[in-house]
Amino acid sequence: MLRVAPKARTRDVAAVTAPALFVAVMAAMLAIALTGCGASEPDGKQVSAAGDVRSMGLLSESEGWILTTQELRITTNGGDSWKTITPDKVAVDTISTVRFLNPHQGWVLAAAGAGAGTDVQFVVARTEDGGTTWQTTPVNSAGADGDNLSLAGYLTFLDDSHGWAVLVGVTSSNFSAGQLFRTSDGGQTWEKLSIPIAAPVSFASKDDGVAAGGPAGDQLFITADGGVSWKRERPPLPSALASAYPVYGSPAYYAPSTLVIPVSFVSDSPSVGVLISTDGGQSWELTGSATIDQSVSIGAGVPSDVVDGQTVVVVEVNGSKIHSSADAGAKWSTTSPNGLPAGVVDVDFVSAEVGWALVQTNDCLTFKDNCVQSQNVYATTDAGQTWEEIGF
Repeated sequence: MLRVAPKARTRDVAAVTAPALFVAVMAAMLAIALTGCGASEPDGKQVSAAGDVRSMGLLSESEGWILTTQELRITTNGGDSWKTITPDKVAVDTISTVRFLNPHQGWVLAAAGAGAGTDVQFVVARTEDGGTTWQTTPVNSAGADGDNLSLAGYLTFLDDSHGWAVLVGVTSSNFSAGQLFRTSDGGQTWEKLSIPIAAPVSFASKDDGVAAGGPAGDQLFITADGGVSWKRERPPLPSALASAYPVYGSPAYYAPSTLVIPVSFVSDSPSVGVLISTDGGQSWELTGSATIDQSVSIGAGVPSDVVDGQTVVVVEVNGSKIHSSADAGAKWSTTSPNGLPAGVVDVDFVSAEVGWALVQTNDCLTFKDNCVQSQNVYATTDAGQTWEEIGF
């Protein structure tokens, strides 16, 4: 099971001599400057010496990875220890996506270039030995394929051979554009395709896939040829939600043709639900929904995760409520968790009981002033009832 950081032990300073005490105090002040208060990045953001967590992922109840502002790490023993596995030819601040099939096979998508909108070259680093060694290959070619791209992207792998990379373009807030690339040899070579929106993709097979998102979060596209062509889907909603605005979460496939998509609904009475298709997107069903306390904005849904074809977990941003369904959204249960702070930005569950939450917090020395923003990971092993911060 996942373990959390032990409480720090205090040190007896009474026996320290005066010179040693001076050195200790100075060292402590330096440590505070680098950790508690943060060290400055070029853009002025304060980060801890260990690095804030940018993203994370669970592989099993005892295996997972975290990407911090300074390195990529993996654990295989529930967080008792961590191994630094940052690819040696990739700058950690250029990494946009990390994907692992298991603790041994993984990929990293990273961007290199002078800045967004210039000729940006994306690369994928792949490992087959848990990050001990990496092989890096380019995704897009220099020149036209690298023009007008941001430094963001998405990456997914169906198996150890078939994967897709979405490179996000520089556009306005009302428009979404990007480039799609496909590999069938584990990331050694990439083929350029097309995609109607710059959004994460998920695939059930080398042919059947889905993309959900867009500027408002309400666009859904299906492909049956591996991403060569896409068809817009507009799933009908029950009459009770006819006036609500849907914001799609991350879709997931279970079985060749079963597609599960969590949905947040923008309305006077915000709610969450689950869209199910058992025929690859030909027809859709939303069997039920759960009312939530927090407001939902167009383009910004509630953090959620599809655990399997039936189990879905939704965590409210303020950390006050967790909603879960064991029957694909027909019935919902609500938990008021202990130990989960406000500021939840992402969740990842490997079972109904075990999950991680990425939490963004702001600590201010004075009211709304001298604030330090940080992101940390919290873990639960009892279906979200209690949470504790993970040490790494």
